Parts: sequence; C-alpha cells; structure tokens
Amino acid sequence: MVSFKARFYFFSRGFVKFSPREKKTEKFHIRDKNKKKNARFYQEAKKKMSVLDQHHQRRDEVAFKRLFPGLQRSGTQIDAPERPSLRVICFANAGNAEDLFTNEGVGERKIQSPLLTFCRKFKAELLSVQLPGRGSRRNEPWNEPKIQTVVREIAPTLANELRDVPYVVVGHSVGCWLAVQLVDVLRSKYDDGEPLHFFLSNFPAPTIEDKDKPWRGGRTRRGRRADAKASGGGKTGLDD
Repeated sequence: MVSFKARFYFFSRGFVKFSPREKKTEKFHIRDKNKKKNARFYQEAKKKMSVLDQHHQRRDEVAFKRLFPGLQRSGTQIDAPERPSLRVICFANAGNAEDLFTNEGVGERKIQSPLLTFCRKFKAELLSVQLPGRGSRRNEPWNEPKIQTVVREIAPTLANELRDVPYVVVGHSVGCWLAVQLVDVLRSKYDDGEPLHFFLSNFPAPTIEDKDKPWRGGRTRRGRRADAKASGGGKTGLDD
C-alpha cells in the first residue's frame, strides 16, 4: 500500500517513487534552476536594451540633420520612444537634391507622393540622403567626387539607425550605384544585414565590370561611334 504522503512521477523509463523529503528537494532544485535561467535571460535582455539605449544616445543630431534634412518635412518622422516599423533609405539622381523624395510641392504644383503616403500610413520613416553640393549642402565642396567618399560619410550614421529597425532602399539613376555600395558597407563593416527590398531605376547594373560601364573609356558616346566606324558599321543609334 502506497503512503498518501508519497508521490509517483513518470519518467521515460517508468514510474519512480519519491519520498516527501526527496520530492521537496527536487522541487527546490527545479525552482533554483528556473531562477538561474530567468536571471540569465533578464541579464541578457537588459544588456541588449542597454546597447539600444546607448545607440540612440550616441546619435549625432548635427550629422543626422545634415544628411537627412527633409525627414521632418516629409511628415514621416517617428518621435521617441515610439519606433518606426520600417526605414526607407532613398538616393536621388545626380542632378537632384533629397527633396525629390521628401517634398510634394505646394499649391497647384503639389503632387501626392505614393511613397510618402505609404510611409505615413504604415509608420515608416523616409530618410532621403542629401549629397554634398546639393540643396541645403550646396555650399559644401566636394573635393573628391567618389562614390566611396560619400558612402564613408553616410554609413556610420545610417548603421546606428538600422540596427533595430528593418529597412528598404530606393535608388534612382546614380543613386542606384550609391545605394548598392552603401549596402555592401553596411553588411561587411557594420553587420546590419540585407534590406528587405531593393528598388532601383534608370541605371546600368552596378555590378557590371568597369570596362563595360557606359561612362568609361570606349563605352562613351564618342567611343561607341568610333567602335562602330572601325567595325564598318553604319549608324549607332546615337545620332538619331
């Protein structure tokens, strides 16, 4: 006859009987184990939150506003402590400023932007990059007009903004090249991962070899005409 004070526990190998004292010891052991597990989880969570808090405290507001002056104008800014659901990083073409994406115009010239409408509806922040020599930075000299120079300036600020929020990239014309170079740096140096989507328009594939790029050497308009004449061809299609 089994005592009412004893209990049976089922294990994979069958029933094992514990005395009341053993059962009490086992309970304390499990409770202690859970306490340690919870404490470890709490410490890890606290460490992660501390990193995120430090990240937001480290934001250089002057540099941020210089690179993304149109955020407030766009109507997509999300104020702390609320976080945006998404960040949309935009690169305009060489002849335009960042307001290509952040300004819908006024009065009769106002044209509703589907991109801004999307961002406002789904609480996504639109960060359109202002390049040197354009818009609010028109007086800044661009002594070394290289894509890598621009990327080195943008990457640290953007890396901080993208660590805790998913992002997509939009590039138009030369902005496509900038976008691809920037994402490569964010992945390799800052471990920010891949964008959710890439939207690129009106530019040759940035991954093509240098010799095949249309603005290099024999691939220029004049170079293509010369190649066509040398090969005995007629019109190149550039003279029409």
